[in-house]
Amino acid sequence: MAESLRDSKKLLSLEKSKTIEKKESKEGIEFANGTHSNGTITEIGYANNAYIAGDTFDNNESIPLEQVMLSMNRVAEHLEKQEGREEESKLLRDFFTQQPVQQAIKSNSIIYMSNKYIT
Repeated sequence: MAESLRDSKKLLSLEKSKTIEKKESKEGIEFANGTHSNGTITEIGYANNAYIAGDTFDNNESIPLEQVMLSMNRVAEHLEKQEGREEESKLLRDFFTQQPVQQAIKSNSIIYMSNKYIT
């Protein structure tokens, strides 16, 4: 079914006829749907307006270690509930509980916070 949707002539014609309005400024490119780009994404882009390329987010705050661990535990618990994914959950927990990984997350947070108050 997914393959037939991709090959749908109506969907393809809609995608081809779709125009993306954009305004260029000093900060980059602003699209009609409110998303921003620093100019590194391709001109064609994605037809789905809900998709924003990773380099277009303005929210680049560092996440504290405690929040990372809470999120990781939530994902690991979700994986444990799915049949056959217990090993993935274990790998995730093993990775994030390693001292070097936790130290890297902490140091990134400290660097971000010190730079935030300097500028």
